Amino acid sequence: MRYLTHYPVRMWSGKNAPWYFLARLTFNNPFGDAGMGDRVLAIWQGAGYYHFTSCNSDNGNPNYTANINYPDDIEGLWTYVYYSHNRVAKRSVGFIKYGNADPQRI
Repeated sequence: MRYLTHYPVRMWSGKNAPWYFLARLTFNNPFGDAGMGDRVLAIWQGAGYYHFTSCNSDNGNPNYTANINYPDDIEGLWTYVYYSHNRVAKRSVGFIKYGNADPQRI
């Protein structure tokens, strides 16, 4: 993915929201917003970081979170994200890579 505020047309207000939703997977039907199982894997872009969310059914936490900071200037920078969850093992793992930099694990 790439964060672009200047192409194809300039976004004059730029990045002015505290959160931008990127992706979410759920195993609930119907799904809700933040209940157990609604955020098996979810990613948001916050101010200076990507916010990874999963759930922990062992302790009933529907929002187990961790952040990975991104570079100061991400305009046009290719960002590669891998995020997976093993429901049997109750484990999530994610990797994020910015351009040619080494991947970071979460």
